[in-house]
Amino acid sequence: MANEGAAFADALQAAQEAGFAEADPTLDITGGDSGHKLAILAGLAFGARVLHGEIPTEGIEQVDPRDIQYARNFGYVIRPLAIAERLEGGALDLRVHPALVPEGDPLAHVDGALNAVAIQGEMVGPSFLSGLGAGAGPTATSVAGDIIDIAKNSLAGAPVRTWNLPSESDQKIQAIADLSSRYYLRFSVRDDSGVLAALSGKLGDSGISIEQMVQHVDAGDEGTASIAMLTHHAREGDVRASLAAIDATDLTTAPTHLIRIVE
Repeated sequence: MANEGAAFADALQAAQEAGFAEADPTLDITGGDSGHKLAILAGLAFGARVLHGEIPTEGIEQVDPRDIQYARNFGYVIRPLAIAERLEGGALDLRVHPALVPEGDPLAHVDGALNAVAIQGEMVGPSFLSGLGAGAGPTATSVAGDIIDIAKNSLAGAPVRTWNLPSESDQKIQAIADLSSRYYLRFSVRDDSGVLAALSGKLGDSGISIEQMVQHVDAGDEGTASIAMLTHHAREGDVRASLAAIDATDLTTAPTHLIRIVE
C-alpha cells in the first residue's frame, strides 16, 4: 500500500493471498494483535503487568493513499508501530497506532513481511533487530519454538520462567490525551478563500503551532480541497479538542484525520 499507493482493500487482499494476513484480518488491521504483543513486551522490558485492553490502540484501516503521498512529500513514511517507554514519573507510555516516521529512520525501511524491534537500553544505547515476521515459515518456527520452551520449562521444573497474564493491571499507563507529540493533520475543506486562515486561527487559539502545510484541490470533487499540515509538539488532548471544534463548523466537509509523528 505504501510503496504502490494501492487502496487499503486491495493491499489487504494481496496480504491475505500471500499469507501475511489472517483470513479474518480484524486483529491484524485494527492493531489488536500488536496490542497483545505489546502487553507481553511491556512485561518483559519493564516487569509490568498490563492488560492489552488498557493500551490505546488504533489500526491502519483509516490510512488513506492521500496520507501516504502527503507523508512522502513531507519526507516521511507511514508505519504501524507499537511503542513502549517508561516515563520519568514511573508511568508507561504504551500505544499502538500508525505513525509518520522519517525516511532516514531504520523503521522506515521495514515493509512487506518484515518486522522490527528498536530498543533503547540505558547502558548499551540503541539496538535494532529485524526479520521476517509473517508467512508460513516464520509463523511455524515461532510456534514450534514456543512449544519447545514450554516443554523444557515444564521438564526442568522452572516455574519462575512461566508467564502469567494478570487479571487486572497494576501499572499506571499514561493517558493518550496527555501525550506530547508532533502531528500530521489532513483537513477536507471547502475550496473557499479564508478557510486556511480560519483553520490556522482556531488551531492557534488552542496553542497548536503549524510547522509545514500544503493544500491541493480534490480531483473529481468540485469545490473541495485537502489541506495537510505538520504541527510542532502539542498535547494530544488539546489537539483533539481543537479538531472537534473545527469539525463542528462548516469549514470542513469530512472528519479531520490525525496521525502521530514518531522520531
